[in-house]
Amino acid sequence: MKLIIPMVSQCIKDIILIMNSMVIKKIILKKKPNKTISHMKKNQYNKDGKRHGYWEAYHSNGKLLSKANYKDGNLHGHHEAYYSNGKLLSKANHKDGNLHGYWEAYYTNGEPMYKGNYIDNEYHGYQEDYTKKNQTKRFHI
Repeated sequence: MKLIIPMVSQCIKDIILIMNSMVIKKIILKKKPNKTISHMKKNQYNKDGKRHGYWEAYHSNGKLLSKANYKDGNLHGHHEAYYSNGKLLSKANHKDGNLHGYWEAYYTNGEPMYKGNYIDNEYHGYQEDYTKKNQTKRFHI
């Protein structure tokens, strides 16, 4: 049985924009030079000029904005996004640009905002939404 979930809050919309690697007001992406991370290089492009492999982006204050894996320009694999204060905004898994697997998001104070599963960008299974007062609303889809 599917439940219709109320309109997504502006905060969730902002998370989705960040996860899609778009620039949001007050966030200026600053590309850092390629460096070796163990055996991986950062911020690489494929032969078609699309993001490919491990990428990092930074807020204008120098703190990490996101770290993600790309395949042919699409998010693919594990992705983490951070607020400009350095706290975790979200953790997610992607497959060919779509949310696929577990996703969790947090408020700026570090309290949970959302936890749930996706398959090909659609809700799947048990979901938890939290208010800023840490009250849980549960949805089972």
